[in-house]
Amino acid sequence: LCFRAATAVCQKHDRWMTALAILSRGRDLKMAPSLASFTTAICLRHEHDWWRTAIELLRGMVEHRLRPDVTSQTASITACESGEQWQVAVSLLNMEVES
Repeated sequence: LCFRAATAVCQKHDRWMTALAILSRGRDLKMAPSLASFTTAICLRHEHDWWRTAIELLRGMVEHRLRPDVTSQTASITACESGEQWQVAVSLLNMEVES
């Protein structure tokens, strides 16, 4: 819950780097962030290279045994689109269809 609240505040104030730092710090403290925390972080920013971070966050979800939801997958696909990474976007779409 506190990860979700912290990332939501970061989203409200466009502090995406802080949100990533919070998620990273949680891993260091062996605290498991929620699906909502990861999804909020993925939705924060859609710039040219953001697609790489979105993919890393999706992998982080899997590492924490969280199943990415439609929102996190859609945000990641959108990030790939913004970064002109259509092949990665298609592979994410295929993963969504298979699950």
